[in-house]
Amino acid sequence: MQEKRKMTDQQITIPTLPDLMHGIEQWMTERADGADIPADLRAEVDRLLDTSPSTADDLFKLIAFARGCHTVAEERRARDDDGTALCFHYFGQIMLEEAVRLIGRLAVSGIEHLGETRH
Repeated sequence: MQEKRKMTDQQITIPTLPDLMHGIEQWMTERADGADIPADLRAEVDRLLDTSPSTADDLFKLIAFARGCHTVAEERRARDDDGTALCFHYFGQIMLEEAVRLIGRLAVSGIEHLGETRH
């Protein structure tokens, strides 16, 4: 027997890119709040640094996680944890550098797809 689902008056919204970015930043800062950086946060940062990004989704993740890394770095710096702050700042910078490279690759791919010639 199938259960009937009741409709609720709750409005469902699709998160915007800024909402998602804020969510990632908040997740990272909450996870990095303790004395030690949790394994799941380290693993996610490592995964982003070890992949070869190629899509617009990858670009968004790089930028969002870079922003999160910089926020964690600021919070760690405020707690006089300069070593961890420096690491997260560095990770954020690497992600931003990779994002810039990906923008270039995506632009070239778009130009080639459109058949544009370069002069």
